[in-house]
Amino acid sequence: MKSKFYFVLVSLIISVLSLAYQKQKTEWQGSVVEESGIKVVKNPAEPMYEKNVFILAEELSIGKEGRGEEYIFSQIRSIAVDEKERIYVLDTKEAHVKVFDKNGDYVKTVGRKGQGPGEMSLPFSICITSQNEIMVQDLNNRRIMFYSLDGNFIKSLSTAKIIIVGSHIDSKGNII
Repeated sequence: MKSKFYFVLVSLIISVLSLAYQKQKTEWQGSVVEESGIKVVKNPAEPMYEKNVFILAEELSIGKEGRGEEYIFSQIRSIAVDEKERIYVLDTKEAHVKVFDKNGDYVKTVGRKGQGPGEMSLPFSICITSQNEIMVQDLNNRRIMFYSLDGNFIKSLSTAKIIIVGSHIDSKGNII
């Protein structure tokens, strides 16, 4: 009889504790009202969740204070990563691609401002092709340029007769 009583008592305590420590239901406590024909959303002063919903954690940082101009960007427009985890950062304002290794250390700069072969005026997007080439779309020069992963210019395709924004290349080499 005593053991049955303790079993019921322990079960009751566990039940009460588990109910007390359950995750709180998260329901939005704000309201939506219409004022002069305009919907107005009113949020409560307290956040919906007591704890952080997610936490951002740094995985990689490119550059450190005082490391040089290779680590300074003017206007990052596009980023690509190759199979060796090298990072390609397209700087639209400077009209070049900076290459970093998987640890974030500077390797080289690909391309430069201009209108000649391999030069960029307003680069818009980059990607790494299945043929392991860097593909850069240049809006002002109206072309798509291809470089080797070593940074050597290979060829360009004119986009003068078509409008392409944000092009990429599929595994078969088709520009999409």
